[in-house]
Amino acid sequence: MYVYVCYAGEEESVMLPLDDEKRECLLKDLQMEKLSDGYLYGWHATQGIEKLGNVHVDFDTDIEKLSKFAEWVLWACEQDTDPNPTEVFTAILYSKMRDHPVSVEEAIEITQNLDRYEVIPVDDAYEYGYEYLYGGNNDMTYSEFAESVEKYIDFEEYGKMRLEADGAIKTEHGYVIEHEYIQPVQSQE
Repeated sequence: MYVYVCYAGEEESVMLPLDDEKRECLLKDLQMEKLSDGYLYGWHATQGIEKLGNVHVDFDTDIEKLSKFAEWVLWACEQDTDPNPTEVFTAILYSKMRDHPVSVEEAIEITQNLDRYEVIPVDDAYEYGYEYLYGGNNDMTYSEFAESVEKYIDFEEYGKMRLEADGAIKTEHGYVIEHEYIQPVQSQE
């Protein structure tokens, strides 16, 4: 990702993440003593996460923090896992942007706590309810039980109830849930 840094009326762009050479060149070119002397006046993502450009960067955003974030983006783009960390991050980013712009600090916090989130790749309440009951559970006893009661379950209603209880937020990648948010489902009697 590129950032545009300004100091004393001079402007410079630099590709993140910063290594020692880039850091020294930036300091020298803008005649700064330390990176915190300058301020960001813009940035754009060059690879990785498509919605990265929607992360809110304040003028006083710490350039070193942004560089660490860029390191994570490069690492995540190289991972060959399913789901890829960039896909999970993008889904979480979408879910967070519904309430407010996501700051760099919030984006960094998300990358450091991906294990707190889960992306359920389904499109509606029915699929969510079905996935909640059947997804990832390989216990034969449970499977046999589930098959025997399946015809009695309204997966759409159950899914709506679970969506609300889980605080799930729909994104183009599926529903995002934050594990610390999940509340127990109350009986509706």
